[in-house]
Amino acid sequence: MSLTRLLHVSRKEFIQLRRDRVTLALIIGIPIVQILLFGYAIDTDVRHLPTAIADASGTRESRDLVARFRNTTYFDPIATAPDESVARSMLLREEVGVAIVIPHDYARRVHREEPAEVQVLLDASDPMSVSAAMDAASAVALDQSLRLSGEAPRVTLARRAWYNPDLESSRYIVPGLLAVILTLTLVLMTVLSVTREQERGTMEMIITTPVGKVEFLFGKLLPYLGIAYFELTIVLAIARFVFAVPIHGSVAALYLFSSVFIVANLATGLLLSTLAKNQLQAMQMAFFFFLPTVLLSGFMFPLSAMPRPIQLVSRVIPATHYLRMVRAMLLKGLPAEAVVPRLWPQLAFLVVVLALAVARFRKRLA
Repeated sequence: MSLTRLLHVSRKEFIQLRRDRVTLALIIGIPIVQILLFGYAIDTDVRHLPTAIADASGTRESRDLVARFRNTTYFDPIATAPDESVARSMLLREEVGVAIVIPHDYARRVHREEPAEVQVLLDASDPMSVSAAMDAASAVALDQSLRLSGEAPRVTLARRAWYNPDLESSRYIVPGLLAVILTLTLVLMTVLSVTREQERGTMEMIITTPVGKVEFLFGKLLPYLGIAYFELTIVLAIARFVFAVPIHGSVAALYLFSSVFIVANLATGLLLSTLAKNQLQAMQMAFFFFLPTVLLSGFMFPLSAMPRPIQLVSRVIPATHYLRMVRAMLLKGLPAEAVVPRLWPQLAFLVVVLALAVARFRKRLA
């Protein structure tokens, strides 16, 4: 082996790499994004859970108890409810993740040194948040009991985990996998398909025929729409019959609403294909998009554990809204009209990305 020839080959490779600015940017950008995401955004210590307070007692003693819940930093009382039924509705509509219900005779029982039962209702479709909230609530009840009498228990808890009472992780993970699988396959397949046509030069040949550019573009995307619905059906069947994930909501509405998310991912793949020069760059870009989708969408880590700026970023990602929509429809049985607000952010993302993709695609072929 000649060291000189070896160095010449290495020098040539470095020169090619330096000229390939997109690949160079991805090589530098991916590690930086990974470090920032794992080091700054990902935190399994769940805090600041949005909480509704139903204080039927309305006394100094009950307000003192609410203050102790707030001081743990696990609970953020952002809403008040006149009674338990309203608090339950807030949980169902995902306005809050926890509801604390204080009975009307709380103060009287405390003064009589009788056990006072406080209900803590939890949205168990996110088991990680529920575990943290249960531990924090138990600590508050014990501390309050000791503070009141020096003997436990004066304040008791009735904890109810809804929508996933056994805290089975499969009921949380499997519905979320729909968003992850559709994102990975659709973005990757679309970007590779278009880039492959560009590399082979067949795209220009087809466009010289009577087929227009936009017709060609949407004609290529249509088969992936069918593939997406096939994958959706497969994942739903496995979730129901293998993992026993309940399907309480309307499957027809889920199929209908999924079309927005599916087309948004196809548009993303199309936009990336206009930026990539070859299939290698296309795969790197797809991975670059896929990474924050998995980490910041709430699929693996609860959004409430992330810093506020990262939560704002996560709201831009379509998967964030789609997987919450899927979990709400499957586990909670929310009606179609209740999850419509989850569609608007996905639709806005779709319009912006599709407009950019079509504009860049036309410019590239001009």
